[in-house]
Amino acid sequence: MSTIELNCLIHGDTPDITNIFSVELDSETTVNRLREIIKEKIKETKQDLPWVDD
Repeated sequence: MSTIELNCLIHGDTPDITNIFSVELDSETTVNRLREIIKEKIKETKQDLPWVDD
């Protein structure tokens, strides 16, 4: 199984390097699981985004 690393950018009013983070997943990760991984990573950065709790 291969590992994939995705770079994610939180779109905001101003571009900021602190809004970029990476997530790692395997090639069989579902889109739903990817969404959960991204939300967990955002919570780790302590960013207050209303859609994270959906």
